Amino acid sequence: MRPIAYLRANPPWRKIALWGRAIRPFSFTASLTPVALGTALAASQHAFHPFLFLLTALGAVSLHAGTNLINDCVDFLKGVDTRASFGSSGLLVEGKLTPKQAFRGGLFFFAIAAAVGIYLFLARGTVILALGLAGIFAGYLYTGVPVSYKYHALGVPIVFLFMGPVIVWGSYYVQTGSFSWQAIIAAIPIGFLVAAILHSNDLRDISHDSRVGIKTLSILLGPLGARRGYVALLAGSYLSLAVMVVFKIITPWALLALASLPSAVRAGKLVMNSPEGAPQLAAIDAISARLHLQFGMLFTSAVLLAAILYKG
Repeated sequence: MRPIAYLRANPPWRKIALWGRAIRPFSFTASLTPVALGTALAASQHAFHPFLFLLTALGAVSLHAGTNLINDCVDFLKGVDTRASFGSSGLLVEGKLTPKQAFRGGLFFFAIAAAVGIYLFLARGTVILALGLAGIFAGYLYTGVPVSYKYHALGVPIVFLFMGPVIVWGSYYVQTGSFSWQAIIAAIPIGFLVAAILHSNDLRDISHDSRVGIKTLSILLGPLGARRGYVALLAGSYLSLAVMVVFKIITPWALLALASLPSAVRAGKLVMNSPEGAPQLAAIDAISARLHLQFGMLFTSAVLLAAILYKG
């Protein structure tokens, strides 16, 4: 086939759209929100470097994309992803990508994250190197061998740790080059909500995951316990925020994040009142992700607003 005819039959935009679907960019708010919060906390201390912020965001998104692709590859090979399951891109099940392509794509995005990490290491030192390596290993081992901690009920607590305190403080450190307990503690509400995204996905898939022989925290807790656990994660985010304000760990302006509380109440009621397998639970992970973004952006905006007013 001649080059022009080939391009007409296989336009580049199709491949771009395919890989865009594979990496699931709609999920990237879960990694960009903690980067924004950590950077805002640094900016409140008069430290903000736009280029380093953009690099940090690129590194976080690359790690997330790589994790998504490796997860799709391993879930497909283990029979976890089927036409009846939720959560993946669906491209491997549909035969539009092979496991090898997904795996190599995951390694490609991890390589981008590693390149970003090397630059930040040269700019900020060994702490960033340690955080970057930990992030890559955590992303790969989510489903990658030999750990595959997603299948051993460790996904929720490890996601809480890495996509809460680790990313928030790491983003703060990139800007300031210093340690901060405030940044770590301020990440707790964000960590609860990002854990709620994964947990909502798992509680929706209890029956399916049980049949394919994997263990998640939702399976260990059981249907009712998983629902209560989801509500506890949502409640924990707002309670921890209030405690931080009471003890003056963060600015009282952070209470602006309470504007997202009605969305949290609706999500909690949906989970508690929907029977297992109910159609309305199909989108609970997307609902949880929107709540995480809404809370996170309000929290981040409050930190910046307080810094501007204080500076003024």
